[in-house]
Amino acid sequence: MKLIAYIDESGTDGRSAVLIVGGLVALHDEWKRFCKNWQRVLNKHSAKYFHFREWADASAVVRKKRSPNSSFKNNPYKLWDQDTLDRFLLELAEVAMSDCRLVVGGWVPQIQLRAEQASGEVEICVPKIEIDHRED
Repeated sequence: MKLIAYIDESGTDGRSAVLIVGGLVALHDEWKRFCKNWQRVLNKHSAKYFHFREWADASAVVRKKRSPNSSFKNNPYKLWDQDTLDRFLLELAEVAMSDCRLVVGGWVPQIQLRAEQASGEVEICVPKIEIDHRED
């Protein structure tokens, strides 16, 4: 039995007060179903991919929380209305939380992280880890 984790980070741009890491862990066969269902939602909405930053940007513009910036012309969701944006996100969330995936995550204040990194107490590295658990 092989467990696979997909992890992503946020807050590494230097403007965020915290560094956040989150992701999902599941069996190999569960990821096959996940990919099929994820792609089905992308296809349904004619989306090539999903990136939360771009989705949130389009959502803020359509909700009139801010005006589009110069890079908004490249946003894949720029022509979507609020209902379409919301349905898309909810459908993707349903796919992400289906089956028996384990949600993992954590955060650390940037000030603490940078201070410990500068002192040599911590080194930032992201190794690829695969766990292969074989049942006897």
